[in-house]
Amino acid sequence: MRIFFILSALCVSALAWAAPFGHLENVAVKPSLFLADKLAKQQPITYCVELGAKEALDISRPEAALYTRAALKEWTYGIALQIETAGRGKEFAAIIPLLKNARFQQVACDLSAHPAGADYFAPSGAPRQADISILISKNYCETYFRKSTAFYMEDYKSAAPFICVMPRYAGLLQDTDRIAVHILNAEQKAVLAKRLPLLNRIAQEPYTPADQRHLWQLNRLYSYDGPTYFAAITHELGHAFGLADEYTANNADPLHQTSTPGQGIMRRLYDPIGCAETDGMLTLLGRYGKGPRAFAGFCPNSAFYTDGVEQVAQITPVKRRLSKGVQTLWSLTPDTPKTRTLLYESWGPVAAMRGDLQMAWNFPPNAQVYVRGFSAQDGTKQGAWLIVYRQGNAYRAVRAVYQAGKVVRVQEQPVPAAQAEGYFARCQETARLPVLTDLND
Repeated sequence: MRIFFILSALCVSALAWAAPFGHLENVAVKPSLFLADKLAKQQPITYCVELGAKEALDISRPEAALYTRAALKEWTYGIALQIETAGRGKEFAAIIPLLKNARFQQVACDLSAHPAGADYFAPSGAPRQADISILISKNYCETYFRKSTAFYMEDYKSAAPFICVMPRYAGLLQDTDRIAVHILNAEQKAVLAKRLPLLNRIAQEPYTPADQRHLWQLNRLYSYDGPTYFAAITHELGHAFGLADEYTANNADPLHQTSTPGQGIMRRLYDPIGCAETDGMLTLLGRYGKGPRAFAGFCPNSAFYTDGVEQVAQITPVKRRLSKGVQTLWSLTPDTPKTRTLLYESWGPVAAMRGDLQMAWNFPPNAQVYVRGFSAQDGTKQGAWLIVYRQGNAYRAVRAVYQAGKVVRVQEQPVPAAQAEGYFARCQETARLPVLTDLND
């Protein structure tokens, strides 16, 4: 079970660097959990909207359903429009119909698999769970889960994936008192006046790039005092399709994650779905057998992707994790798209290292250890690994050979002191990179 939060994105993301896109780790192991699976199979995506019972909410079910459907359309039809607007419709001719013809069906919410669902929502008697449920409730989201803002939860016990939204966001159809109308220009006033027809067009009909631009103008108008329902649901639906947050590397698949900063709603809620999300969705569809095998990204100075993996010219760190005093770093290499392996480095006290490393050699109990080698996407170690350990000012090293993730041979290996010092210096340098910092485990 994993939970992904909006974490006050309007202020946090302004201070943090992050990757343009990343796929969630579970896409590799449980692909059928995500809406990209239904999209690739050209099956209807079912969704439901439920409001907490006995709560005074500032949003109605029809309004929430309208935002949800508009957001689903933006992740599909809207991505197709971005491709065409960039003049690359012919290049992605096989993908455009898949995105434009996506089907969505609203159903009643079946919350019988939620352990406390009956305590917070009225029973519906729905025959099956929706592919994604939108649950709007202060009591359920904040009291039962003890979390705030909004979050996406996948694989929660026996429940299908769902989004929990706190009822504290601005609506695009109400709350006009939040907007200082006298400072708006003529176009903004026109967008505000015609917001309901615009939202209905986005949600129900084919729409134009101008409509898309006006939609995100509308979202921005309401975002000065905080995010909107539409933005919150759109961001969380990005997770439901299979994309990770852009303001942290937490829970992102290190193989399918890029290394340079980007913009977009997966980073900040007042930004629209942008070029980074277009790259992310195309590579995501590729993993489901429907996307292009290789293409140049849509962002300025963007990377080239092969089988969903960024091509790099040198060793490029993409993910760092800190757990129990051990820092772990995954990096893409020029051979990564071909070999599907990442350079794996970790360092810390030997006592905190994984058991297979502790057993590989009789390390001094108080030694500091640096480990370097290649691992598959699932973390399985491959080939020869270098293990350098430091005790005081002295360095020693061993070479461990892995087969099928198990150590089969270990032997001592000479290592120049300058080289060993360089490895530990690299550890200290990369530890200061905020772009790679995960939450502590």
